[in-house]
Amino acid sequence: MRLAALALFVVCFALSAFVSTSSALPPGSASQTVKNFPVREPDEDSPLFVVWQLLKVGVGADGAGSIADYRRLCLGDRTKDASESGRLEEKEFDNLKAQAGSFLVHDLHGFKIYVTEMTPGPAFLKKDTKKVYITLKNQIESDERPGLFILEKDSRSNWKLRSLSL
Repeated sequence: MRLAALALFVVCFALSAFVSTSSALPPGSASQTVKNFPVREPDEDSPLFVVWQLLKVGVGADGAGSIADYRRLCLGDRTKDASESGRLEEKEFDNLKAQAGSFLVHDLHGFKIYVTEMTPGPAFLKKDTKKVYITLKNQIESDERPGLFILEKDSRSNWKLRSLSL
């Protein structure tokens, strides 16, 4: 009897300790991460819209006009050195052209992407959210590395690309 009462006390104590520590998590913790959802034509004020546009630029890349579209979607202050910034943009743009088709998939209803993880998730975005991490699933080679997009707000509060890894 005493052993059962002691076991019940230990379980209740552990549960109350877990509840009190989990409710004290800081904002922006893993609780705001959303996983595994499809996206089709996101809202224009969403960071997912920038990812969507970047992938469409990569799929439809046709020379100098496309790199201008790509630059329009990127933050201006990604590197301190202008020549280094140009090399970064060219390298990322070439990678985007080569890989975008693996992440932007066409089905009966149009194009869609699969987000495997977004921090913070769409429901947790606030006006003062400055940075978002978005991981996309590679639709052609599911064992391949996922695509990672880091987006930040610029001085006019528009979402722009900070970093891209495909």
